Amino acid sequence: MSWQNSAVVTTVVEPEINTTERQWPNFDHQIGLTEAREMIRRYRKANPSAIHSLAITKVALERVLQQKDCVGGRFYFGMNPNGTVSLILVGVDELGNDLDEGELAEKFFPCPPFCPTDSALNE
Repeated sequence: MSWQNSAVVTTVVEPEINTTERQWPNFDHQIGLTEAREMIRRYRKANPSAIHSLAITKVALERVLQQKDCVGGRFYFGMNPNGTVSLILVGVDELGNDLDEGELAEKFFPCPPFCPTDSALNE
């Protein structure tokens, strides 16, 4: 299956996903710096006053990802009581089901104010 990636003018070939036998796809999610920068610029242009990014500690990521039967993670968008957007991380099993009875992570560090001082992604 081919998708046109709107961040660059090239065709990206996504892995085939078997829909008859529900199984978590094996895909590395890697993108290049140019594509990432374009996606970030597009988001910031459309949302100039929004939070730019959210950071999380390695401890929290490992706590979620090291659960029994966890093969990946899913991020849900959420909203804090003050109206700011956040993410909730939940582990996912090999069938793509949320491990919602297990470890969850939130309380990400928003940028601003927790912005990197020297990043090619934070221009």
